[in-house]
Amino acid sequence: MPWQAMSVIGYGRFPGVPGEAAWRGDGGDISAGEERVKAQDVPDGGGLAPCFQPIRELVSGGFPIHALLTRPDAGDALEEAAAVDTAYPGGREPIAQALAQMGRQRYQGLLFISLSTRLLFVDGGCARVSRLAQAARIGASRIVFEITGREALAPFSRLQAFVRDASIHGFRFAIGHFGFADASFQSLRHLPVDYLKIEGELIRRMVHDDVCFACVKSIVALARHLDVRTVAERVEDADTLLLARHLRIDYVQGDHVARPSPVIRSSSPEPALS
Repeated sequence: MPWQAMSVIGYGRFPGVPGEAAWRGDGGDISAGEERVKAQDVPDGGGLAPCFQPIRELVSGGFPIHALLTRPDAGDALEEAAAVDTAYPGGREPIAQALAQMGRQRYQGLLFISLSTRLLFVDGGCARVSRLAQAARIGASRIVFEITGREALAPFSRLQAFVRDASIHGFRFAIGHFGFADASFQSLRHLPVDYLKIEGELIRRMVHDDVCFACVKSIVALARHLDVRTVAERVEDADTLLLARHLRIDYVQGDHVARPSPVIRSSSPEPALS
């Protein structure tokens, strides 16, 4: 299934476009029948438990990166974790739990966290993430905020201000769903980016679609020119993985590579996938 960004306020899914969302600054309805996931809708006895999907480095075979996901405790649906949600009191938000898990497992790799629009508008939100990381003895450089086109639809000056603040704290950045919308290119031009996560729909279709293949090939060439690492999203079969190797994509993520787990996987190299 395609991952969907967790929504606290102001997100909604476009009908007929899986996993993509529009941003509304007023938090109002976007369309009739839209699907929402609100942290405040989770009952007190439940919660959103952190879950980690390993991202494999194709050259070494190791898992030096994990993407933070969340899943309602009572169900199987997985959602990308929005960083620091004020609806979770007392350190119960997924980011706090995830960083504590990294500390307990002494995980030395990177953690990708989907950046929420709420974090952009909360004063001191970046400093709070920094304090959570320090409490877990996790260096800020090991946390990568993933920016998608949704955040770029917020006032860009607000996004730039957040990135400046986060950079001072030592956090790093990735652009998610790259290639889906023009906004991702704007982010690449104006923000310090370390990783491009190539849009999963392009990756999923590139084996059989010449246009998608050409788009992915061009994105990889662009990233290489800018000395930015690439991550292929939604690698769901052997043919897609083989083509990702052929294109020299740096990292791969998807169910064919490794399924999400509540436990962080070892970053040590493992036998090559076929």
